[in-house]
Amino acid sequence: MDIAEIRRKNLAALVDKYTLAGVSRKFKKPDRQLGDMIAGRKSFGEKVAMEMEKNYAPDYPQGWLSSEITIDPDDPEYKSPSTISNSNNIEPNKDTRLAFAERLIEICTEKGLKAHGRQAALARLLKVTQPAVKKWFDGDAIPDTDKIIDLAVWGNVCFEWLITGRGPKRINELYPTKAIAHVAEIMKVMEPEQQYLVARLADQVAQPAEENELTGTNNQKPKKK
Repeated sequence: MDIAEIRRKNLAALVDKYTLAGVSRKFKKPDRQLGDMIAGRKSFGEKVAMEMEKNYAPDYPQGWLSSEITIDPDDPEYKSPSTISNSNNIEPNKDTRLAFAERLIEICTEKGLKAHGRQAALARLLKVTQPAVKKWFDGDAIPDTDKIIDLAVWGNVCFEWLITGRGPKRINELYPTKAIAHVAEIMKVMEPEQQYLVARLADQVAQPAEENELTGTNNQKPKKK
């Protein structure tokens, strides 16, 4: 199960418990948008999830919607903020931490950071302490969600690949061109109405080209003699 599926599962659990209307008020999202997210008709990316988490439960650490263990911030029987230790809200085992460290080393190497000095460089980049970064490289800890997002952006890799090792490593591997990948990333954080408008605009831009292909004509003006 990928991260988007986990988020949809957790969102559906909250809706089942508190109704769609009640959950949408706390997330500050329209009923229709949440329904589309659960159904998989709308993307459920990191930025959207983080925004929703802040709206629903400002006192909880970010990442609880992405937890493999369903967490209800309104239920006192669930873990308190002090016991949620990482971006997935569950304590990763040593193998998971070491696998993350390998991917971190990989993107550091690709960015030209040599082994000597890379911990200090990342500490400055992410505004954290060097001992904290050392734990990441040693497989003793995994960064919080916001730092993993920063690392993914810096390394030009997909968030899901960096945190889990699953899926494509780079966003452009999902799309045939960089331009399409760029537009897709922008549309992920849009409201459904905005996505519809962009889709309509794309239809209008593509329509003349499609018509020309069918009729064998083009819109080029004749050259003056």
